[in-house]
Amino acid sequence: MKRSIWLGYSLAPFTGPLLYSIIILFIPRIEDTCDESSAITWLVSLISFALMSYISCLIIGGPLIYILKKINKFSFLWIVMPGSILYSIFIYITLFVILGGQITGNKFTVISYTLLAGAGLGVVVTTVFCYLAGITRRSI
Repeated sequence: MKRSIWLGYSLAPFTGPLLYSIIILFIPRIEDTCDESSAITWLVSLISFALMSYISCLIIGGPLIYILKKINKFSFLWIVMPGSILYSIFIYITLFVILGGQITGNKFTVISYTLLAGAGLGVVVTTVFCYLAGITRRSI
């Protein structure tokens, strides 16, 4: 069953930041602080990450969907695979190029973990997009 892709575009980009923010709540920190500034920092990071996710959806997702429709490959697998790779690359570019994040420690490890986490979040976002847009593995 095909639904409008606008439902996917409107809700799916928020799933990556939301999942990241929930996971971050359970990761132990060096400083065990639970004050008001921690909550504000968490909320600001959620909003910033959501904004970045929506921008990446417009910059990368729109053309990807257009190209896949043009070459007649508009299916679940063809959306999730390149979408997750492009999402991870966009996260790397946003964190280390646009925002100027400093890599501390082993560069290869930090970049690898960033790309793997980005690909994982990309799989989540693109899968939710496909589900909301009515694109299943059987639909073509």
